[in-house]
Amino acid sequence: MKLATSILLAGFMFGAASYSFADDIKETTKEIKQDTTKTVKKGKNRVEESACEMVNGKMECAGKKLKNRASEAGDEVKDMAN
Repeated sequence: MKLATSILLAGFMFGAASYSFADDIKETTKEIKQDTTKTVKKGKNRVEESACEMVNGKMECAGKKLKNRASEAGDEVKDMAN
């Protein structure tokens, strides 16, 4: 009886550990996806800002630049909350 209980308990522990491991992988994947999305968005913003400044000058593009920074800060706060 003790052997069967031990085997059953070990099975539950292994199942819980593998579930936890799967959860960790899902969370890590989600974090990597969020970080990649933020990085790509930030890079895209910088390229657009540089192109805008070349064509229109810094003063005309300052508003867009501020809007981009505010959006990026908001994304960072949202990411930290998760």
